[in-house]
Amino acid sequence: ETGVLKNFTVTNWKVTERRAVKRKDTYIIGLVKIDGADTSMVVPLLNVNPDDLKEGMKVKVVWYSRLSGQPNDIQGFEPVGGG
Repeated sequence: ETGVLKNFTVTNWKVTERRAVKRKDTYIIGLVKIDGADTSMVVPLLNVNPDDLKEGMKVKVVWYSRLSGQPNDIQGFEPVGGG
């Protein structure tokens, strides 16, 4: 349930598969390679100040409270040890 942050961007746009929505607050999107995986996935980065993010840092999964056994059970990732 951990991985490595490969890259990230900070934006005011939240993009889903259906639409883009402008937000008042910042939204951080990261490219995370989960430990043991061959590929990376694009996910929200949570509970972190953008100034504290660094490529190569360890991150961990933040799960939604209700799990269904699907990839969308992942709410996002946060730094290991907190933000």
